[in-house]
Amino acid sequence: MTETVPIAEAGLDLGALVSRAAHGDGRIALTDPQGHTAAVLLSPGALADLEDGRAYAEYQARRTAGTAETVPHESVRVRLLGDR
Repeated sequence: MTETVPIAEAGLDLGALVSRAAHGDGRIALTDPQGHTAAVLLSPGALADLEDGRAYAEYQARRTAGTAETVPHESVRVRLLGDR
């Protein structure tokens, strides 16, 4: 769930907002005087999830287009474990 806070109010309580975003599951949208979202505070974990989702979607698009680069399992095994 996204909480909405006007930027003018956020400045007064920024530390607490950052703490809530960092330790919670939700997002905090900071809005400009017209009520439009200007920025969003979210936890590092939520950002990582978004970045992972984007990377996966980009990979799927490359795979569909036939341009995805893959590495055979055996090649990875040899690189990681040597030629055992």
